[in-house]
Amino acid sequence: MVPYYCQMVLYYGIRYGEVYTTSPDYEGVAAWVTSEYFPMTFWKLIRAVPLSVIGAFSKGVSSRMKHPGKYIDAMHRRHAPFQHWFLLIIGVEP
Repeated sequence: MVPYYCQMVLYYGIRYGEVYTTSPDYEGVAAWVTSEYFPMTFWKLIRAVPLSVIGAFSKGVSSRMKHPGKYIDAMHRRHAPFQHWFLLIIGVEP
């Protein structure tokens, strides 16, 4: 399910933020969004991510991520209430 999560986050970053790569071969990728687009909401995901990716990810995984996601969102609101950039994902080809 990790590949589907990574795809979702990258699509979200492409739609609502900025995605940087190290080269055309994508050995390294980083996706950033401003704090106005975080946390990711259901409707924003629907607008940004193909339904096939959302469907593949949603099979059992999304429910397990609700509790950690709520905690992360609460900590984010508490400790970073100001405008800022948020690093959604960073990855490199090993």
